[in-house]
Amino acid sequence: MRVRGTMPVVLRLGIVGLGYWGPNLVRNAAGSSVWKLAAVADADPARLAKAETAAPFALRVSSLAEMLDAVDAVVVATPPETHESLVREALAAGKHVLVEKPLATQAGAAWDLVADAERRGLILAVDHTFVYTGAVEYLREAIASGALGSLYGLDSVRVNLGLYQRHASVCADLATHDIAIFNHLLGERPEAVSAVSLRMLTDSLRDVAYATLRYPSGIHAHLHVSWLSPVKIRRMTLTGSKRMALWDDVEPSEKVRIYDKGADFTGTDARSASFVSYRAGDTHLPAIDSREALSKVLTAFHAAITDGTPMRSSGEDGAIVVDVLDAIERSSDAGGAFVQIDYGRSLPGVPR
Repeated sequence: MRVRGTMPVVLRLGIVGLGYWGPNLVRNAAGSSVWKLAAVADADPARLAKAETAAPFALRVSSLAEMLDAVDAVVVATPPETHESLVREALAAGKHVLVEKPLATQAGAAWDLVADAERRGLILAVDHTFVYTGAVEYLREAIASGALGSLYGLDSVRVNLGLYQRHASVCADLATHDIAIFNHLLGERPEAVSAVSLRMLTDSLRDVAYATLRYPSGIHAHLHVSWLSPVKIRRMTLTGSKRMALWDDVEPSEKVRIYDKGADFTGTDARSASFVSYRAGDTHLPAIDSREALSKVLTAFHAAITDGTPMRSSGEDGAIVVDVLDAIERSSDAGGAFVQIDYGRSLPGVPR
């Protein structure tokens, strides 16, 4: 624990998995003032060799087991199908864990990991990186302050050409981000989901999906994800009664735009041509925190361990996302019918 007014305790961090996302974690951990990158692990010797430049003093090993004695906490950045077993191994060794999304491939397993960490008094968190971006921070504040007025709904498009995953659907790969963002922006979790997901290129994996998430507040959030788009789009629209917001994450600098635009119902007869009036005001480009979100994730993980500061992407948040993914699959199998989400189902100790 840190005593008020003193320098933060530097903890030893181990990173497992040096594939697509692992090098970004290595780079941020190596440059952190609160973490010592003590060990990296990967079964591929070539990947370990590449890590030497960024982490020359870190122990380089081929497995999680070989680093456990040298670290206080572990980041798991391996393929989704390996998350459950590696997180269990790290928790059993008494290590705090930050795991790449999704927390697990099955909802029951995700909630069981949350319960395991709770029993052991350990921090379990999920790297839902987008909830730490300056854009999401700004939009959450805009919603909370009433700057957008009453929120009518959210709409997100996250599409590109590939990359196809061997053991994960397009929802587990891409929609995971949107679900985590929706939940964080609204401060609630959906009660039901309607989804249609398609297998376009192969019979084994869903590669295009459309889903509607219904929240207890009455707000609906819509998402479209695809691995079969000729262009890469990362765009979210928030529609409010006062203003509207557009977040374009592909835009290099002006990522968020606030539009003083909207419509008002003015008449009593909806058949009248003048029952709606439209307004179009100025467009505002707010200043957005441009710090790398992944750096903020690692700092928040450290604070959760040393100070008990709650994370925006706790293990519970991660399990909620996996439960929503499971509901999307069930709704797709049911032809798009709304499916109620019974979080954790009958697992003991799961918050309802």
